[in-house]
Amino acid sequence: MPTKQFLSMGPIGRGIFRARAVVTFAGEFLGSTSKLVPVPSKSDPFRMVGKYQIAGEWMDCRPNPPAGGEVLGLIQVRNGEGRLPRALRSLSEACDAIIGLDDGSSDGTYEVLRSFPKVVLVIRRARTPTPWCHPENETRNLLLRAADVRRPAYCVSLDDDEEFENPGMVRDLLLKLGPPGVRFGVAFMWDSPDTVLTRPLGGGPRLVRARAFRWHPGSVVKSAKLHCGSVPYGNGYWDLPQVRILHWGTLRREDRVRKLEMYARMDPGGRIQGYPYFYLTGKGVFEKVPSRA
Repeated sequence: MPTKQFLSMGPIGRGIFRARAVVTFAGEFLGSTSKLVPVPSKSDPFRMVGKYQIAGEWMDCRPNPPAGGEVLGLIQVRNGEGRLPRALRSLSEACDAIIGLDDGSSDGTYEVLRSFPKVVLVIRRARTPTPWCHPENETRNLLLRAADVRRPAYCVSLDDDEEFENPGMVRDLLLKLGPPGVRFGVAFMWDSPDTVLTRPLGGGPRLVRARAFRWHPGSVVKSAKLHCGSVPYGNGYWDLPQVRILHWGTLRREDRVRKLEMYARMDPGGRIQGYPYFYLTGKGVFEKVPSRA
């Protein structure tokens, strides 16, 4: 049995571990702290989240990185027990290791995260009274601070209702091409597992989302009034057409209607995000794909 040591952030927990007074985690670390390599930073990025109790369990802290460096998956989720396995299978194929964050789920999300072999850390956060993990940048930055401990070559982010169409290509493309960051095209699952909306009417030629970036210590996702980015901006992002993200949150009509109604209340006319929510209207170019059921 490995030695169990308790780590904590701020005053919470037992046996407080500090990484040069900057990076601290709460939870159960399984293994020796000799493998923990903290990354110093000029500022303390945890100050914005110091009021939360952060709990996490390291299953595997710092293995020997694979040739070319580690590609690390990041995912945050609330009550995603049913849809999460698809996203984790995709990240497991695309990445060498995964860090997950459970934002106060009341279902089996935490157990699902811990059940995947490539998940090396699960962070648990007290639930906030908002429709999703919001403010999003707080949870994104918790994941980034955990990534600083592992010092990966690249970080890749997915939402719990997404998967890569060709996940096996992600790692090789990142390490061979060496982009500062990557934007992937997005296709929206529609009514059946073999149909996607690829070019929403009014949304331009296609929608892309930045979801991978070359790791730098202390990277930060800035706050936003509604949705923030999944990854830090400012590094420059390449488009890689070889891989698309398939978004499963639009599969059912009732979910699309619910989201349209929610955004109509929270962001009338798309003024905050900068665009109306064309991809939820069902107008655009559809495409048949091999069934993903």
